[in-house]
Amino acid sequence: MSQLSRRQRFVCAGCALVLAGVFFRNQLSSALVTRGDEAATLGDVPSAMRAYARSILIDPSNDVGLDRLAFRLATSTHRDDARIAIELVRAPLRQKPDDGPLVADRAFAEVRLDQLSQARDDFARVGVLNHDPRYIFF
Repeated sequence: MSQLSRRQRFVCAGCALVLAGVFFRNQLSSALVTRGDEAATLGDVPSAMRAYARSILIDPSNDVGLDRLAFRLATSTHRDDARIAIELVRAPLRQKPDDGPLVADRAFAEVRLDQLSQARDDFARVGVLNHDPRYIFF
């Protein structure tokens, strides 16, 4: 058996990592959400938001990571973050218009932007979707 050169071993290891990333992207994305939750629990909101953003970068269909990031942005003290939250959930809500948590995130952002009639409609919709009357009277 011939020995692989250092460069060949490096390329082989790199290919293995890329394949692992492709095959395990859902798990990696979920792990980043967990890391973000831990950072948020410790009060490190910027680290949490970075972890959530990375989770949806790796797996755009990760609704939990998207919900966490959109909620953090929607409830931020910066109005621009609320606009970003609305943009972030726009495309996923076109695909799944009945996703209660994402509609709620948009509603929180709309409140932050003083778009109260849209927020009222979205909160009422979330109340019906989630069978939770608290949202209807929010």
